[in-house]
Amino acid sequence: MATPIFESKNDLNNEKDVALRLASRRNLQLVKLRLDGLDYMLTDVNGKGVCFLEIKCFNSNHNSFNTLPLNLLKYEKLKIHERLLPTFFVIKFADDVITYIDSKEIDGYLKEMKRKVVRPNAAYDVEVCIFINKNKFTKL
Repeated sequence: MATPIFESKNDLNNEKDVALRLASRRNLQLVKLRLDGLDYMLTDVNGKGVCFLEIKCFNSNHNSFNTLPLNLLKYEKLKIHERLLPTFFVIKFADDVITYIDSKEIDGYLKEMKRKVVRPNAAYDVEVCIFINKNKFTKL
């Protein structure tokens, strides 16, 4: 049985908008990656990979929390991809602030997170996340 996708079309559009903003800053192109991996690879005009991106769009403002969560499974994917190209975790906040961190700089503490509302078809609505100090992120 396939794993259900919990990202809405709106979530995917928000992530794409962020990726396009990042790509346009350096005249790069987007490659959308498979659903079970990271979100995007940015390439140069010749199609050569420049970096990988994992993008999250939060409904809170950038100054709402001191630490920012990253799903442990996504962290593992970031670490695998960083062996190939520079790899970044990017967050866009509700107040339109965008921050990023190089995956090599990610550290923090692990904590179990439970959803307030259980999603239909979710085997488990509990995930382990690494919580990263927001001061380790760079603002665009």
